Amino acid sequence: MTEEFDPTEPSQGLPGVAALFTLIAVALPWMVTTAGSVEPGYRTLHGLLAAVVALAVLVAVVADPADRRTEVSFVGGVVVAILALARYVTLGGGFDAGLGLYVTFIAGLAMVAGGILGR
Repeated sequence: MTEEFDPTEPSQGLPGVAALFTLIAVALPWMVTTAGSVEPGYRTLHGLLAAVVALAVLVAVVADPADRRTEVSFVGGVVVAILALARYVTLGGGFDAGLGLYVTFIAGLAMVAGGILGR
């Protein structure tokens, strides 16, 4: 009547946590100017695309079966990392890059790692 508790592997939760961190990082500053003004990620095209991809990964982790979860998290992580890297390059080498940009890049790499470990 009762089934034995079957815990999930840590690699199954890693893409979901990384997607949540990406969504939080989009609200953080992606660009800080010397005058003190900040530009959050959601005000840039790169940030909006990263948020949409992170949301898709989060939905895939929660709703999809295990066979599709790994592919979606791997591809989504690659896209998020490339978007963060592209924004970093357009800022001229990151002299004005804010904390949110770095967190987004690391979260993208974590999604990729979760996709690889979940296979």
